Amino acid sequence: MYSGVLRGIGSDDDETVVYVLSTLRDMILIPESLVPPSLRSVLFGSVTLEQLVNISGREDGGVAAEVAHGVLVIACTDPSNGLMPDLNRQPNPLKGNLKRLLDLMKKLKATEVDYHRDLLLAIVKGRPLFGSAFMDEFPYNVEDNASPNWFFAVSLAGNLVLSVGSGLSFDFKPEDPPSFSNPDVQSLTKCICPRPFTRAIVNKGLLHTNSLMKHGILRLVLEELKLLDSLTTTIESNYCSSDHMRCKWLSLKQDIHNEVRILLPDTQVLLSLLSSLSTHSKSLESSLKRTADSEISLEQAMGYGDDSEVEGEELPKLSHEVKLKELLRNLNSAKIKLCSNASKDFIKLLRGRAGGELLRLYVQNSSKLTELDQAWNLQLGKPGLSYVLKVISAILSHPDGAKRQNAALLLLASVVRRGSGLASDVAKSFDFKLSIFPKLAEYKAKRIGTTRKHPTRQAFVGLAMSFLEVGKPGLLRWVLQQKEMYSGVLRGIGSDDDETVVYVLSTLRDMILIPESLVPPSLRSVLFGSVTLEQLVNISGREDGGVAAELAHGVLVIACTDPSIGLMPDLNRQPNPLKGNLKRLLDLMKKLKATEVDYHRDLLLAIVKGRPLFGSAFMDEFPYNVEDNASPNWFFAVSLAGNLVLSVGSGLSFDFKPEDPPSFSNPDVQSLIKCICPRPFTRAIVNKGLLHTNSLMKHGILRLVLEELKLLDSLTTTIESSVVFTFFSEYPFQESGVKP
Repeated sequence: MYSGVLRGIGSDDDETVVYVLSTLRDMILIPESLVPPSLRSVLFGSVTLEQLVNISGREDGGVAAEVAHGVLVIACTDPSNGLMPDLNRQPNPLKGNLKRLLDLMKKLKATEVDYHRDLLLAIVKGRPLFGSAFMDEFPYNVEDNASPNWFFAVSLAGNLVLSVGSGLSFDFKPEDPPSFSNPDVQSLTKCICPRPFTRAIVNKGLLHTNSLMKHGILRLVLEELKLLDSLTTTIESNYCSSDHMRCKWLSLKQDIHNEVRILLPDTQVLLSLLSSLSTHSKSLESSLKRTADSEISLEQAMGYGDDSEVEGEELPKLSHEVKLKELLRNLNSAKIKLCSNASKDFIKLLRGRAGGELLRLYVQNSSKLTELDQAWNLQLGKPGLSYVLKVISAILSHPDGAKRQNAALLLLASVVRRGSGLASDVAKSFDFKLSIFPKLAEYKAKRIGTTRKHPTRQAFVGLAMSFLEVGKPGLLRWVLQQKEMYSGVLRGIGSDDDETVVYVLSTLRDMILIPESLVPPSLRSVLFGSVTLEQLVNISGREDGGVAAELAHGVLVIACTDPSIGLMPDLNRQPNPLKGNLKRLLDLMKKLKATEVDYHRDLLLAIVKGRPLFGSAFMDEFPYNVEDNASPNWFFAVSLAGNLVLSVGSGLSFDFKPEDPPSFSNPDVQSLIKCICPRPFTRAIVNKGLLHTNSLMKHGILRLVLEELKLLDSLTTTIESSVVFTFFSEYPFQESGVKP
């Protein structure tokens, strides 16, 4: 069954993809499901993985691509899902499925598709075995450095080596040094000296006339040397007092160094590179004259200061990149002073005249804001985290284009989804009161009168939902108080595409509208304001609305009938009765097209079920004309009235106490009477209906009368049973008397 679903998912529409994958993610790929790795891995066969890769690689794939990417990352990196090995797990090591993962990695378009690159880097992160295996069969040509794709291939290799070193744990025991032929050592060595990047290729790259190409290969060499340094440091830290062991460790270190010498460029190439850098440095220095006792500001160096008086030629664009890299490097510093200053300088530059150019440069070089992501991880739990958030807030607030704001929103969402701890840090530190924040969720009207999505809305929705997806009760209660965020999402949902509607509403239903969320009714009801309810009603009423309409209807039924959501009153609840919001519900009921749309009719009947107060209120303002029984709509209006009276009587509990009979003017009694004798259906109208020549019309009014009489009978029976009870209470039969 499930292979049939997943093997064909690549041909499904986006809303089906989102529905299937979000269900898998939320119900199966979690520890609470208790599904063993062997069963989970069956879900992710080679065909299914390829389907998900294709979905995540779609241009403008939207939520479907994002969800597919998220599921792939979980499936391919979490050993509990059966693909990623974990031989250190006790008591049952997991072998995983190395071949299936390696086959998948080779199919990724990692130099073209961001999600593919991110998946590849996630798989190799801290795992030299996977990094070396991919490098051994590197699927890109690096021989021809004149190719336009050469830089992207080299950059990918640099990112891959960096990812292998991130979070890498060297499991070497001081008393048992591994040999050079040890598989773990060999994997590391192959990452430090990747087979495709020979000395000749490195030399050619460093001598390239294009500075971008030169920078690409230089960064790869730098990442390789950093990984080598980490390995060397670990080996040296394992030296012990035993001369025999020390000799083994020294021998291993020497063998590794001998092997990696082949990656170092020729001496003449290095001298040539250093010479060119020195020449550039001198020209840069001469173009930036400064007084002996004053230091040039960062804004002046980049030409952004309002009062800049830099003499000489205009600073070349390359220095923009240099300064940007310096800021980002300092933002990633463990020293709080450097991080603080970098944050302030970055924000100051963004607000300057050339802030837009700076942002364009940054996003062009790092579309996912990778450096800010790394800074976040480094500063987590430290004072520096607030400075990183200030930079992200400044990017969000910048008016120059949505692409940068999208990147910042996506970065925040990705951080939040990593766990409740990180999500809480974002919630506590981020300024949700930013003036720009609500505008990121807006729609703008086209001239022809239709609506179009604001370029940032999709990312904004993703951020808002990411907090809910974490599912931590305390966090949920806190973030739902950020009305600007969630009202922005829900008030515009009627103009979203179906997959976004499904994503938002299924998240709300599964994470908020459940008892386990511990969100109080007062907060839940805020989500369902009049505008949002009307949007959901419109969605549920769409012709051929599919999954989106069904889901909107389901959410409406829960929101409008469950008192814990905050709209439906429950005055009998103890110790805290719920007043609900009677007016909002009644306004909603009057907007329903209950004679035309099945979902609207079902919602109306669900609201009035066992609730005479709502039934009578709706009947008092019955929105259909029943005077003209020649109208084609008359039968549908009468049928609705009959269904409504039936629904009021279904599950109705008469809360009358035998010892305290209510008066006729009691509100509950009056509500029941108004349902039994609905105001619009006078005797004259009933008579005309019963005498109608059309048997269908006659049947409609006859059924209404029948339902009214059945409700009257239920009420009468309850009253009579109370009379009997009172009688026997007042005149009890004695033991010696006649028994009833």
